[in-house]
Amino acid sequence: MRAVNVAERIEAWYDQRIALARKRSTLFDHGWRAKERFDDVLGGRLAAAISYYGFFAAFSLAVVAYSILGRILNGSTSAFIGTVNSYLSSFTDRRLPILIGEFSGEHQWGDPDEDAIMAYCRAHGLGYFAWSWSGNSPQYAYLDLVSGYRPGRLTPWGRRLVDGPDGLRATSRPAGVFERTWLAAAG
Repeated sequence: MRAVNVAERIEAWYDQRIALARKRSTLFDHGWRAKERFDDVLGGRLAAAISYYGFFAAFSLAVVAYSILGRILNGSTSAFIGTVNSYLSSFTDRRLPILIGEFSGEHQWGDPDEDAIMAYCRAHGLGYFAWSWSGNSPQYAYLDLVSGYRPGRLTPWGRRLVDGPDGLRATSRPAGVFERTWLAAAG
């Protein structure tokens, strides 16, 4: 019974402090009213819906289209390199965001040209992520970058991605946020 009384007193103290801050500062009051409005209209759900339908759904379609193109053009390496360059240039020329993802050195439905993909990314300053860290079923083990989730045990695909031409070791650098240089660049 006493714990409820303590909780009620803490809540009353909190409400008083918020009311006092709202009276003292119109900026704080404005922010507080915006927060309450956001909560009233379930703003978190709306933000998630906008993110999903505005970006993630379109991104998923682009990944599927890119994957299908890779499988269709698998027979000709030079045609595939030209298609990779043309497709990615359609984004970079217009300064649109693009993420190259989920590719590997081989696949049961064909051999993706990881060299062309990684070279284009290096030449144009794009990022990529490869398929996949570890844990695929035995029939897809060739997609694993490491064996048994152990970073020190790179698979042949992992060695290619990390240490090969245009690989992670040669092209990666820490994000500016971790170097504290991004604040200077933003100003």
